[in-house]
Amino acid sequence: MDCIQLLFLVSQLKYLLKMEMWTLFMEQICIN
Repeated sequence: MDCIQLLFLVSQLKYLLKMEMWTLFMEQICIN
């Protein structure tokens, strides 16, 4: 695995994590 692929993978993971956090945040707002 080269450096560019690794960088891409990391950015994808960060994006997914951000979406996960956003989803949890929205759920909290909807519940309240």
